[in-house]
Amino acid sequence: MKFLLPIVACSFAIIGLFVVSSDTATEASAVTEPTPTPTPSERWYAEAPAMPEELKYLALFEEIQMLKSKDQENQQAGETSYFKKSFYDDRLKLNSSQYATMDTVAADCMAQLQPLEQQARQIIEQYRAAYPNGKLKKVQPSQSQGAFQSVDAKRTIEPLPPVPNALIQLNTQRNQIILSSKEQLRQAFGTSAFAAFDNAVQENARKVLRPLNMGSNQLPRLTPTPTPTPGS
Repeated sequence: MKFLLPIVACSFAIIGLFVVSSDTATEASAVTEPTPTPTPSERWYAEAPAMPEELKYLALFEEIQMLKSKDQENQQAGETSYFKKSFYDDRLKLNSSQYATMDTVAADCMAQLQPLEQQARQIIEQYRAAYPNGKLKKVQPSQSQGAFQSVDAKRTIEPLPPVPNALIQLNTQRNQIILSSKEQLRQAFGTSAFAAFDNAVQENARKVLRPLNMGSNQLPRLTPTPTPTPGS
């Protein structure tokens, strides 16, 4: 009998049990949500840790690129939409003089992340190739007896291999790029304006990222779909 090896693509997915919510940056019409599953009493929950800065800004930059692509797609189809502009105005509270800075920083960040993502994908594929079908091999447990037999001696499958160091290093580089992009925005906007902007980014991350309810049989959609804004 073999045992399944947990999928390792973790460090380059969004860290933690978060998924992209269907609540979007430009809301005018309601999006039907899956029926929520019953959850235990609040007493079973501890307070969630603060969201990492790199996570909320990665979500921001990815959402900007997605909304920009949607506007371009609509334009090619002969339609006009303002999903990105509405996002800048309504969700991030930017003024028109800040649009170009936001566009440039988001695009530069995603461009720098792309080769890292490709390298990470290659490392992950090599890692998985050593375990066909994602299964760990069965091993013969030690024959030693006694109540103090070690966990390793009782093991019937090979230990879970560690995450490759190269992948961890790429993840560190990725986080540095994201945080550097955040710093570029802080310098461009100025301390006071950036503080308000950063709060808006935090609120946006809470809207588009939410903890995954592992007890639910229904998973939220992984890709937010922009909905029309008034006058678009």
